Amino acid sequence: LKPRPALGAPHQPDRRLSAALVAFRRREAAPRISRTMPGQTKLFVESRIVRRREQEAKEMDLRRKITENNILAGHGTSAVRVEAKRRARSEAAERRELFMDYT
Repeated sequence: LKPRPALGAPHQPDRRLSAALVAFRRREAAPRISRTMPGQTKLFVESRIVRRREQEAKEMDLRRKITENNILAGHGTSAVRVEAKRRARSEAAERRELFMDYT
């Protein structure tokens, strides 16, 4: 702990704390809109909206590709499973036929 200044002594705030508070206040401050160039503000907002829409379009495209990939991967595993069931059914039919011939 820092010693407290004596009564009547000028108080010097910690510089690191002051700088952090100034930076925080800058981040939290409401955006300033220039009255001299309203067109510039409009262009800035419109460009931000365009960038956000482009980002959303990229994200939706990636989601669509991932979904399509998952579906196609499912087709591959399904084909293997179907072939195994077909083989098992064929072998079962042969066993039944041999059993019927034996009896």
